[in-house]
Amino acid sequence: MLVVTAAAAAAFAIAALAPTRVAAFDGTAPLFVAQAPGVTNSGSSLQATSFVAEPDVAALLDGILTCPLVSLVVQQPKVHAHDVQRHADALPSFKAVFGPPSVKIPFVEGDMSLSRVLDSLSKCGELAVLPMSDGASSFLRRFVARELSSDAADASVKRDLPEDKNGLVYIATLPPFDGSVAKAAANDASLDKWVARLRSQTDDVQIIFASPLVKSRLSRRATSSSSNTTVPFAKQPILQKYIFFNSGLFEAIVALVLLISIVLFGVNALTSLQTPTKFEK
Repeated sequence: MLVVTAAAAAAFAIAALAPTRVAAFDGTAPLFVAQAPGVTNSGSSLQATSFVAEPDVAALLDGILTCPLVSLVVQQPKVHAHDVQRHADALPSFKAVFGPPSVKIPFVEGDMSLSRVLDSLSKCGELAVLPMSDGASSFLRRFVARELSSDAADASVKRDLPEDKNGLVYIATLPPFDGSVAKAAANDASLDKWVARLRSQTDDVQIIFASPLVKSRLSRRATSSSSNTTVPFAKQPILQKYIFFNSGLFEAIVALVLLISIVLFGVNALTSLQTPTKFEK
């Protein structure tokens, strides 16, 4: 019984040393897209998965982004899918905006930068790209009035509006995520304010939440900032390029040493058993 239990424990420790799928999601960021009511995308099969590799990001964006009258691109650096899940209670507006049938992909590999999102939206034609400011409501109200007007004869409607534009793209940037609940709640309030401001003028709004590149914590070690000379990555020593030891590996080694000690103790106890050398008369 002791030998079987110890063998199973040793097998568990060895399995802990094996790389897990979670490690493959290091260096990824979430992508959330809430489309305008009644609008459907091209039905990309990539949107049904939880992980999208770098070569497939362009096809993913082309498949899920549509061409509404207004798009709001919200960017927040240093956000991982686990951060959104861990602070879900502090993000009621976020959950409301990106509820079903929104597209939610927790692990997108590569740089989900603003330029990449705008490149995908370029399929919609000429777009006016504007910062999300306090004057956004007034500007959007005049733009919507021009789009809905049959003659657009009113000079006040035409004034200061982009000519020959197929839609508006508002850019909003949230402060980098620092792990605090207070910061998550403040960012959620900002998102709620922006979305309400746009949807008060038109329902034809697409909300895109993306995070710029999250650098891998496992694959590369950053060059020391105290060094005055920058060594090219290809010429750096291998121990400086890559991290071969992390907290997960340390925990697995400690567990393995402990379980091997238990196995050796059990084997030693079994080998110490002796049969009688003679029978008493």
